[in-house]
Amino acid sequence: MADTRTKSKPRPVERATEASRQPTARHARPDDETMAALIAEAERIMGVKPITGRTRPRPGY
Repeated sequence: MADTRTKSKPRPVERATEASRQPTARHARPDDETMAALIAEAERIMGVKPITGRTRPRPGY
């Protein structure tokens, strides 16, 4: 494969815009009510109890 270091895109100059100051969806944590609704929907779809831990020990133990 060709050397990709020479073709890297320049970083955007304007970083501190109003949008970038807001926490993004990856970092923001939903509030408890939203989280409970998401968990309830996931349980309904998967049909299992909430995962509280590993159900069996790791292989090799």
